[in-house]
Amino acid sequence: NFNPTGAFGGLPTNPGMVTIDLATDTDEAQAVIIQDDGKIVVVGDVDSDSSITIDNDFGVLRLNADGSPDTDFSGDGKVTTEFGTEDIAKAYGVAIQDDGKIVVVGGGFSVARYNSDGSLDASFDGDGIVTTAFESGSGTCWALAVQPDGKLVAVGQALDPVLRTYDFVLVRYNADGSLDTSFDGDGIVTSAISAENDIAFALVVQPDGKL
Repeated sequence: NFNPTGAFGGLPTNPGMVTIDLATDTDEAQAVIIQDDGKIVVVGDVDSDSSITIDNDFGVLRLNADGSPDTDFSGDGKVTTEFGTEDIAKAYGVAIQDDGKIVVVGGGFSVARYNSDGSLDASFDGDGIVTTAFESGSGTCWALAVQPDGKLVAVGQALDPVLRTYDFVLVRYNADGSLDTSFDGDGIVTSAISAENDIAFALVVQPDGKL
């Protein structure tokens, strides 16, 4: 935020800038979205392990409009979510539902949904987390969109089990986190655009519902 008055962040020496530490090691912001109330949600990856072994977790940060941490969000404005010990749980995309819930996607084709207070939403697959595997293993999700009917569409890449190159992949989830079988029979569509690697980084829902 490049407000020259310094209203964002409140530091005269660095007007319009905020630096937030989420963990003991590296934090990387990957995506941002503004809520209707002006609060700012930032997502990315957090390596909370200072050892040589890298263990990335989802990181979610919510700021007030002035850049201060929103203490209504998990008490300090910060949430980290662990998906295991593999270096795949990096958050790359975020969307806000009409009910204020926050949906975050990333590596391993993992999806996490949070309540507005920062807690994981247990109505989403029982624990707030869904990870989708493909025939060739795990993929990576880069972005998502919320349809008007509440269904979630995530896009990214999955490895072709024969050619061993990446293809576009779209996955549609019902509001409860289950795969939407009305979407190509199993909730998953894979599209090869070329003979080499194809990776989808963004999507939008058209007024007619097409993606």
